Amino acid sequence: MNPDIEPTDEENLFTHRILVVDDDPLSRDLLKRSIRLLPLEIDEAADGMAALKLCLQAEDQGRPYELVVLDLMMPDGWSGEEIISKIKDIRSCPKVILCTGAHEDPLLNYPESYGFEGVLKKPFSPSQAKKYIAELLGLGGS
Repeated sequence: MNPDIEPTDEENLFTHRILVVDDDPLSRDLLKRSIRLLPLEIDEAADGMAALKLCLQAEDQGRPYELVVLDLMMPDGWSGEEIISKIKDIRSCPKVILCTGAHEDPLLNYPESYGFEGVLKKPFSPSQAKKYIAELLGLGGS
């Protein structure tokens, strides 16, 4: 988009920017397809380091993410807990939720005490994911 040109109404439709972080490409794709009808710009990362890099780039560009959907267990050695501690250091820190198939982790009982807004448990239905993310972003009626 040319910065000298005012955005059109169509370009303004996608004002909410989110990042989906999961090492499993099928999980990332399922979530993206579940929320595709929401007015979102969706980026994705396969590991914690890539997620942190994208968050910092978004901050530098003046277009920070509003929400990061984060898998709990990542293969690069960074857990969801470690990634969130790094993301929370960013000035315009986004909301962060866990998206996980784990059911025994104590973090799931009190996600807010670890800095997470909440948990989207796998498996989820497309309508559950859409409704939950719409509510977090204040997209009433979506």
